[in-house]
Amino acid sequence: MADIPSLDQADLSGMKEFYTDFTTLIRAGVGIDHAYGKGQLNADISVPKFRKVLALFNKKYKDICLTLKRNPSSMELQISFLGEQSLQTLFANSASHIKGLSALGLKGFDEVPITEQGKLEKTLSSMGKRVYVSYTDAESNSTSKFMIERHGRHFLLVCDRKHIFLRNLPEFILCAYYALRHPYNRKIDVNGPASAFGISESITLEHRDLLDEFEHVSRIY
Repeated sequence: MADIPSLDQADLSGMKEFYTDFTTLIRAGVGIDHAYGKGQLNADISVPKFRKVLALFNKKYKDICLTLKRNPSSMELQISFLGEQSLQTLFANSASHIKGLSALGLKGFDEVPITEQGKLEKTLSSMGKRVYVSYTDAESNSTSKFMIERHGRHFLLVCDRKHIFLRNLPEFILCAYYALRHPYNRKIDVNGPASAFGISESITLEHRDLLDEFEHVSRIY
């Protein structure tokens, strides 16, 4: 694994293109979920088309994977990380290098502050299927909490999706790192097929408030 740089050593050029591709699909996933829950989506037509766009994204960016999980009443767009042997290596390569790390937990958030070195070392060595990570940035007065859970070779990210749209928050930084730590395939166009798929058609006007909530965040950049 020596050829894989840690987050503080990675070349994250391509951030702008990744941000556009990634957030476009996250918005689309939210819209599809809401329309599906309201019975306003023909899943047999829309879902296979959307999954083809997700396949393009997953081919373009190596160590991040977007998958659509279909449940009886919802469509969940899942974010997973690849290319790590364990939660320990994932934490060492990425999460531990993000500014503001404040606490870890194995069963819940904020179990062990990072200032408690002895307990922290025991927690790091005991990581198994999941880890709960907390960040506090005093300068921006922001906090973030997310959970990462191992599923085979994948590591599933569970977080507040609104934080995905802020480039300076840990959730997005983590996603960008796994997308860009290897050179990505610049020849693959994700945004074009996503637009052709008809993203807006999956989001009805009654969900405009949800889109506005995302839009004011993304306009910061």
